[in-house]
Amino acid sequence: MTNIEFTFDGDTFSFDPDHPLLAEATVIEKHIGEPYIQFTKMLAEGYTAAYQAFALTAVKRKRPETKFADLDGWDLGLLIDALDVGLEAAASAAEQAAEAEAQVPTPAADQAADSPTSD
Repeated sequence: MTNIEFTFDGDTFSFDPDHPLLAEATVIEKHIGEPYIQFTKMLAEGYTAAYQAFALTAVKRKRPETKFADLDGWDLGLLIDALDVGLEAAASAAEQAAEAEAQVPTPAADQAADSPTSD
């Protein structure tokens, strides 16, 4: 996964689930009741607790005073839509990076193309 940006409640937030601060990962684990490694799987599977943990982590980076209860009034459908847009953009960026990497010739491939073959 890569950095995911989403716009919600009139502001833009971002979070990269692959690179949380230790304190963030600990809070997420406590909230979702699972090891942090399960977090992105739970997001993909639509667990509400994972969405809330993701949103809180991103929001707290901009608004440190935010607490889980502050998100209780957020419309889940709008949050899911906002995160889905961010997740799609992140997946697209990762796919483009993988395609670009696949197009870079490797030194071994270049040497094989340049070496003579015996007939």
